[in-house]
Amino acid sequence: MCGLPGDATLNVWAGLGKAVTGSVNVEVKPHRVATIQLTLDVADTVLTATTTGPVRRGSARVSGVVRSPSGAVLPGARVALRGTDNETVADANGAYTLTSLPGGTQTLEARAIGFVPVARSITLSAKRPLRFDVRFDSAARILQTVEVKGERVYDSATQEFMDAKKRGFGYFIDRETIESRQPFQTTDLLRTAPGVMVSTSGMPGSQANIQIRGASTLMGSCQPTLVVDGLQLAGGAGDIDMLARPEDITGIAVYRGPSEVPVQYASNSTCGVIQIWTRRGNTPRGKAK
Repeated sequence: MCGLPGDATLNVWAGLGKAVTGSVNVEVKPHRVATIQLTLDVADTVLTATTTGPVRRGSARVSGVVRSPSGAVLPGARVALRGTDNETVADANGAYTLTSLPGGTQTLEARAIGFVPVARSITLSAKRPLRFDVRFDSAARILQTVEVKGERVYDSATQEFMDAKKRGFGYFIDRETIESRQPFQTTDLLRTAPGVMVSTSGMPGSQANIQIRGASTLMGSCQPTLVVDGLQLAGGAGDIDMLARPEDITGIAVYRGPSEVPVQYASNSTCGVIQIWTRRGNTPRGKAK
């Protein structure tokens, strides 16, 4: 591939039929040639239908131990294979195992409270299980303990979410729930919402398709309206994972039909509404207080 920007980090993947590799980061230096090897295993990649849509499966397996930057085992870390629904939690000894994985070059992701998330490229094969230990590069930056006294003050996004929750119509996901689930993407939170279906094509970079069951349509389900920080997005749900990351979200409300939708969105509520409030400082409503 020629004509690429110099001094950049690119995401590269390969696909052939139903087989797709994970996305791999490649650093391109000025006046240099970057090389990378990607492995595809068409014979060991199967598209399997699930309630959330087609997912890639195979017979490969990876196991290992999750460790902190100092080398100590890290229980409770979440390990997943990017682009699939395979995810697990490290046990008390930091050990993890993922099975039924598609073969070829894939991307293994790990998250743990207090550490910067990591992504590692691995090559899986149905012929031999892979042993791969995951080690976090660095701990998240934590400020020194500060004692603060004062009354509780909410930012406007939190207050709006709490007001909506008090009305009692819809399904709500608050900040405490988000932190307890440690989701990789925002759509991971929506998969657990009653009546919501989330599916992807399985291709790296593909947008999530979000539908609500039981909406008043001939097909029995349709795509809801998406509202982020008070702004209604045109063109359907789009890629919600790019618009709002789990760590930025204050709360989510899922309104599954006209009877639950707030008045301000009632004119376009046939398929329901998914409303998201973020806690970013620079939002359409202004800086948080």
